[in-house]
Amino acid sequence: MALQGVWGAVTDLALEFMVSRTFIYMLRDDLQAITEKIFGECRTFLEQKEQWIRKQAIAVALCLRLEGRCSIGSTSQILKRFGSAKYNSVGWVSEILQFAGECLPNTLVNEETGVRLVIMACDEIFSHFRPILITVDPVSSAILRIELADSREVSVWKEHWECIERSGYLAVYLVNDEGKSMLLAQKKVLSQVIRQSDTFHGLAHRLGAWVDRLEKTAYTAIEREEDRFNRLQSAKSEAVIEKKTKEYETAKEQADKAIESYDRFHYLYLCLIGTLQVFDRDGNPNERQAAEATV
Repeated sequence: MALQGVWGAVTDLALEFMVSRTFIYMLRDDLQAITEKIFGECRTFLEQKEQWIRKQAIAVALCLRLEGRCSIGSTSQILKRFGSAKYNSVGWVSEILQFAGECLPNTLVNEETGVRLVIMACDEIFSHFRPILITVDPVSSAILRIELADSREVSVWKEHWECIERSGYLAVYLVNDEGKSMLLAQKKVLSQVIRQSDTFHGLAHRLGAWVDRLEKTAYTAIEREEDRFNRLQSAKSEAVIEKKTKEYETAKEQADKAIESYDRFHYLYLCLIGTLQVFDRDGNPNERQAAEATV
């Protein structure tokens, strides 16, 4: 059993005979060498059986990960629970998934006759400070192209979309954020395509800019109110005091309005951000209709 790599066999033998695992490994290697020398023709059968076991483990691991949406740790645990010998560690599962990913092309090829019209949703994510450019079809969730790039310049995005078009997909609608490179690339390659900002940048990002503006306006008004108050304190004559009082009252009224505008807008902005989240504070999914009604 230890020779065939049955999981836990070495540990069981070491505990049963009260010897070290190293001693078991040494005996196993000696037995393997002798067996191969005397019964060399049996190795083919063992190799074929080993390959079959490994192939089955790979198939199960891929099913659990891609169809079952299991984490790498859960995939490893399930393989162990169902007695998958040797091929069950977290490192092995991770290695297999990485190998499978490297075998797949980074661009989806349209195998149908003619060009396929698609909506394209694009974004940039980062891995160790390197940009990953990704374009998906939001209707089917298919990844049209994903690539680890050296930069996210206009030329890189231009080649990214041109490669998708060469693969048999033609964009009829584009959804992305307001990154400068993507916007410039879109004007060069997809100028005829209707473009829409994603929900976050179309709403939260633009309204967030107004939050900053209103906050600056409020602080400016507060500073003006304080300045007018200090000038009032230094006034001596009744005429000057009356003039400075009116200026202070006007500045105070403007400051109060600016603070109130900022407070109200900021509160509504936070409500909006919460509505746009996938989950609420209790971890429940936000329903689309309820979110649209709240907005």
